[in-house]
Amino acid sequence: MDNYLNRMKKPKLNSTSLTPLYNYWLKHLLSRCSRLFKWDTDNTINQKHIELPLILNGHCAVFDYDGLKCLGGVIGGKPKFYYDEYENYFVSSANGKSFQLDIDKNCVLIENDNMRLGFKDMCHKYALELAHNDVTMIMCLVSYRNIIGVPIASTGKTKIEIDNYINNLFNGVIKSVQDIAFMGVEFKDVNVNKNVSITELTENRNKILEKFYNELGIKTNIEKKGNLITEEVDSNNTMLAFNVNDLLDCRKDACEKINKLFGVNWNVELSAEIQAILEKGDNDVESNID
Repeated sequence: MDNYLNRMKKPKLNSTSLTPLYNYWLKHLLSRCSRLFKWDTDNTINQKHIELPLILNGHCAVFDYDGLKCLGGVIGGKPKFYYDEYENYFVSSANGKSFQLDIDKNCVLIENDNMRLGFKDMCHKYALELAHNDVTMIMCLVSYRNIIGVPIASTGKTKIEIDNYINNLFNGVIKSVQDIAFMGVEFKDVNVNKNVSITELTENRNKILEKFYNELGIKTNIEKKGNLITEEVDSNNTMLAFNVNDLLDCRKDACEKINKLFGVNWNVELSAEIQAILEKGDNDVESNID
């Protein structure tokens, strides 16, 4: 194990700013989205080449180029009767090949959802909330060691000593300070959330994840049903089913068109893990979507 770990690019121990945590959660949520459905494409296209453009772009197109291919692109060309309907789909492959496709003639448009929104903006929203929550949690853990406020340095030398002291403290090391001026450093108390606890932040993270999965149409068990009245439970269940059915219906409609246009036998269903969550009431979403 150590040999494998040594070959990996190691993150900095103090990489707890918003950016790395946001990147972690964004990739995590996008990965979860990519596992909601199970595609059967007769081994013609890898599922990830369908789901990734759907998630990030809101739509993609299946077309025949040396076998069936799927790429995300831009809807355009001559408009039809409605403003959101056009005749063409423009795509470019990773090796630089460009295609102008005719929708429903030599390609089939797959929509992620009825509004072609995709999940990118939604994942961004929740990744940002989760990252802010984690930054606060980490700062709380570090502050428990000895931080009593923001130190105010009167000289550049003192500032260097303060920075070194805090960096060591962050990494779990208590070291002495050489500069005697440090003894007179003023600590400004700017913590407006003194009473926040790790438990509360952990619960808040779970609630953010709950909202994320609810938007996808997946029920979680963070808010116990016993805390809700019957009308609220029924309303929530209806909305959850509506969300996930919209996503599935868009994919099934595309499969029917693909089968008809290209003479194949594609199918798509909810993944077994999601099916178990919805049917059996197994609400441990994070551990079930592997």
